[in-house]
Amino acid sequence: MPAVRPALSAQAVLLPYGATILAFMGGCLWGFACRASDPPGLRELGLAVVPSLWAFSSTFHPAPLALLAGGFVVLLAIDTIFLLRRLAPLWWMALRLPLTAVAVLCLLAGAAAS
Repeated sequence: MPAVRPALSAQAVLLPYGATILAFMGGCLWGFACRASDPPGLRELGLAVVPSLWAFSSTFHPAPLALLAGGFVVLLAIDTIFLLRRLAPLWWMALRLPLTAVAVLCLLAGAAAS
């Protein structure tokens, strides 16, 4: 008889996924910063690193899903800065707003379930 695997918890599923997506979004910002000028500005590159560092540090926090949710809110603020500085395309926020809302709701629901 095959071994029965226990069901994965919300945290076991959402933590690696949320951290990966948050870090990926930092990579998008890095691309915007590098495209904007040669060489890219240190302020923009610094902001672009924040999501990846936030994602990494979230994995060590006692409430990682809630911290990741906060990271997506911070990312939205950074997205807004990039948009206002004309580093991100105009369509970027139309994509980011609903995706951020869904990500934050899922992470907070997972945090509540854990």
